[in-house]
Amino acid sequence: VSVGPTGGGGNQIVTQIFRLNHETANNLVPLLRPLISPNNTININPGSNSLVITDYADNLQRLATIIAAMDMPNATDVEVIPLKHALAVDLAQLVTIGLERKGLRLEIVYGVSGNARSWYDNANATRLGYRPQDDSEAYAAEVLARAVAEPAAGRPYQGGGFAYLEKVPNPAPLPVRKAAAKPAPKAKRKVSKRSPRAGR
Repeated sequence: VSVGPTGGGGNQIVTQIFRLNHETANNLVPLLRPLISPNNTININPGSNSLVITDYADNLQRLATIIAAMDMPNATDVEVIPLKHALAVDLAQLVTIGLERKGLRLEIVYGVSGNARSWYDNANATRLGYRPQDDSEAYAAEVLARAVAEPAAGRPYQGGGFAYLEKVPNPAPLPVRKAAAKPAPKAKRKVSKRSPRAGR
């Protein structure tokens, strides 16, 4: 892949051209689009088999690494992992932080969006540079309208009803295993004593 210069700081919006040598640009668009920040763009120049991406400079650096790995004669070592809930561009930030942050040992972070009402205290992730692009606050009213009310006892816990389940008896306890029956003792063999030979 041939990469044009980016310029600009990490939070600056820039446009970068990626000219592909082996992979077809059309094939990469569905894989890369979820990794691009909301409201930013990815376009194709079919004549030169190029991708034209407009995004934040720091995200373009991550995209350049991914594109270079895919634009290989036989890119068999690339695995695409579909996400069910998290935004790919946000999760990519956390993965990059975990791989590239110097001196990082053990941190607890959450791959959550930038919702103001989040249960999670994500101060550790913020300190490490995590800046989520996703914010589902616009869908909050719709989600809450169809949500099932959880027991009041579960509200103080982070995780709500899921955490509360640990406080109540298990509704389906595992069956108690019976001790294995001891094998019956083997019968002792009777040994008959021979009478001494006569004349000895």
